[in-house]
Amino acid sequence: AKGFLLVWADGEPSLNAPSRPDLHVNFKLSDTGEEIGLYAPDDRLVDGFAFGTQIADFSLGRYPDGADAPLIYMPTATPRKKNDLTHANLPPTVTAVSERTVPEMVPMTVQIVANDPNPGQTLSYSLGGTLPAGVAIHPATGVLSWTPSEEQGPGSYVIQVLVTDDGLPAAVVAVDVPITVAEVNQAPNVVAMADQELIFGKTLRFTVDATDADIPAQSLGFTLPIGNPLGAGVHPETGGFTWTPSFDQIGDHVVTILTTDNGVPPLTTTLSFKVTVREPDPVPAPVIAFNVASNGEVTLFWAAADNVIYRVEYKEHLSDPTWSNLQNVLGVNGTASITGLDSSAQPERYYRVVVLQ
Repeated sequence: AKGFLLVWADGEPSLNAPSRPDLHVNFKLSDTGEEIGLYAPDDRLVDGFAFGTQIADFSLGRYPDGADAPLIYMPTATPRKKNDLTHANLPPTVTAVSERTVPEMVPMTVQIVANDPNPGQTLSYSLGGTLPAGVAIHPATGVLSWTPSEEQGPGSYVIQVLVTDDGLPAAVVAVDVPITVAEVNQAPNVVAMADQELIFGKTLRFTVDATDADIPAQSLGFTLPIGNPLGAGVHPETGGFTWTPSFDQIGDHVVTILTTDNGVPPLTTTLSFKVTVREPDPVPAPVIAFNVASNGEVTLFWAAADNVIYRVEYKEHLSDPTWSNLQNVLGVNGTASITGLDSSAQPERYYRVVVLQ
């Protein structure tokens, strides 16, 4: 018990003999690094470790013997004896980093605190393992920096930092930095609306152009606060806005629409713009012209304002007390007309055109 056995991993078990205290096994270990284990007869792992590339004239082992500390390169080989740290390059010591929480899109820094037990050595810092995008570390100061993106929150991450000295051979120690990225709700983005001008009786209709940058995607709702013009409305889910002002609403009005997400906490963006309601521009009185076809059919036509409704009226005699309605006509492309009037049906008929807007 508590003795020492020198095992040669040389693949030459034929060298074993009762007169020789050492053991030669039937396998070899690679000098580029691999794993080795010691197992009990019932296949239980008694001890084992992985090692990296071997360096000539250095012994790799634990100190003190059997310790859980990292493997150490030692310039003094001690077969059949306790490991000796004389002139050995000891690995850096690193203070454990506690878990921390950072909001997404907020810059954060972590100072890695490390020391080297060998006087006069310089430490350098690098990152190892699989890393989230954007993580960086200053190679000389050990300051870890990261600004988690919107896509990276919420989430939990473990960032591995490697601390390396400049001894011979260089010793490396890894420390994990656990970070939780918290979700931060962003207010909806709403495209500004230019001021509008509207003729009373016409309808102002549009859809609020709103998006939300949060991931995962959030839903948006739309409301009109108190103070909006009477009759205005917005669809609570689509953001479709409509308003048809009346004659009594001629003048300036402020329309305000609130866009709210369902984040925690909910955030709202306000859209406000001015609407000027006015009377329509006066339409010039129509001047009627006419054509009579060879079959006696009459066409009336006149210069017209687009989208204005004109009513054609008639009398059989000028002395008749009232005019009768014949047909409404819409002005299109600067003109309006009515055809198919039979001049032979009545020996006398009078027409006029009334602007209805």
